Amino acid sequence: MPHVPKETALTILTMSLLGVDRRAWRALMAAQLGWMLDAMDFLLFTYAVIQIREEFGLSRPMMGPSLLSPLSPVQRGASFSDILLTASAACAR
Repeated sequence: MPHVPKETALTILTMSLLGVDRRAWRALMAAQLGWMLDAMDFLLFTYAVIQIREEFGLSRPMMGPSLLSPLSPVQRGASFSDILLTASAACAR
């Protein structure tokens, strides 16, 4: 049997115990990285809100729609997914 480095053997053992192949782990890591970068985008926006408000001379109530506008696609996407899941569940019956 060829010599396998300890880290590689541990990685292979962990993946085989969980029953997950290398492609699935890479897909999971890519998804986590994308989710993290998406969250960082909104976090940076919230840090800049005060400076944006002062720069354009907006009041706090006027900033509300500006804060919520990046979240509206998320809500529409969630609503659309709910409609699709409900329709597919109805077809499965």
